[in-house]
Amino acid sequence: LTLALGIGATTAIFSVLNAVVLEPVSVSEPDTLVQLVNTVNGAPNDTGASVETYSYWREQTDVIEDVAAYGSVSVNYTGGDRPERVAASEVTALYFRAFRARMVMGRSFTADEDLPGAPKVAVVSYGFWLQRLGSDPDVIGTTLWLNEVPHTIVGVTAPEFDTRELGNVDLWMPLDPNTVGSFLSVAARLRPGISLEQAQARLEASTAAFRERVGPSMRADVGFGAVLFKDAVIATGSGSLFRNDPRGFLWLFVGAVALVLLIACANVASLTLAHASARERELAVRSALGAGRWRIVRQLLTESAIISGIGALLGLALGFSGIQALLATNTAGLPRLGRDGALLVMDWRVLVFTSAISIATVIISGLLPALAASRGDQNAVIRYSKSQSTIGLKKNTTRSAVVVVQISLAMVLLIGAALLIRTTVALNAIDPGFNVDDVV
Repeated sequence: LTLALGIGATTAIFSVLNAVVLEPVSVSEPDTLVQLVNTVNGAPNDTGASVETYSYWREQTDVIEDVAAYGSVSVNYTGGDRPERVAASEVTALYFRAFRARMVMGRSFTADEDLPGAPKVAVVSYGFWLQRLGSDPDVIGTTLWLNEVPHTIVGVTAPEFDTRELGNVDLWMPLDPNTVGSFLSVAARLRPGISLEQAQARLEASTAAFRERVGPSMRADVGFGAVLFKDAVIATGSGSLFRNDPRGFLWLFVGAVALVLLIACANVASLTLAHASARERELAVRSALGAGRWRIVRQLLTESAIISGIGALLGLALGFSGIQALLATNTAGLPRLGRDGALLVMDWRVLVFTSAISIATVIISGLLPALAASRGDQNAVIRYSKSQSTIGLKKNTTRSAVVVVQISLAMVLLIGAALLIRTTVALNAIDPGFNVDDVV
């Protein structure tokens, strides 16, 4: 149970880190897909772009290609049994090419549909076609009523086009070229042979020409750049800016729960040492009958492995179910977890991680007690009666060292927790600069 708590806490936090940071993005050829960004003093700041900015980025064809703008919207769909709101996206014609989205029926948008006054058309996802359009094989050319405006369906995306990283989009419409504001996201592909660093340098150098075009409305410290699409998804999840990148504190949490696991291992090592002391006569008899030191060590390690294995299974179930329950209450604004943590999965990385730390617990909590129990004068142990204490100075020293390590690690966690609580209290006490009494 002690190991289950330590392994469970570690597994829980690692599963979140895996989903947010380690899991590859669900797009084809992710290493060449970039998000074009605004920079401040050369550092990525935000992904918001206007139609004018997007049009300028499309001209940087020496380093990027398939430049596409898109913006999330929510529309009223009134063609089913009852009206409902569905997640949609307004996109430019190269959107599906940029994300390497194949059509299972029909086609994607054309360049003419990017122009003002173009016919109202739509592309629907495979899931939308299955669930809301009844898998109609003749769906191409039919009418879809969105916001009480008829749209002609021109395509259905293939089932492998995963839109989880794009807001679980159900359908797409052409972007209105007269859109006002800087809320668009812009994705592009690196041209063959062009590295991310080269694209960043070229986009930064192109800022001066754009500043001349728009005049003083653009700040002097603002520039253009590019980041990998995965980095943009992580850093700008839930509307946060790049300076609120969650990767730093997720790794910090992993370090904190690793200390919890070490404390659990030290606790188990102490219990194992005490148990081994009670078995000194048994181990001495085994040694006298011919068992070598490493044979005894292997026996004790096997026993530790069984305990750690059971602890790992319990910890995996406890940690994963616990973190899912916690995320169902609050995802803390972390990206890539889906609604109520629905995208959190127990994949091979989580299983390998749990297996690795269970092996580590065997080594940490079992090896030291096994070595301590296997050394010493076995003849003296047998000679003395069972009631007499035969624990030597070395075993006392080993047990004391384990206790010191355990208390030291616990103090580190307690001090860190106290500082975190103090910081939280201090943040809540900050004066916002206006009277918040009775303000809802």
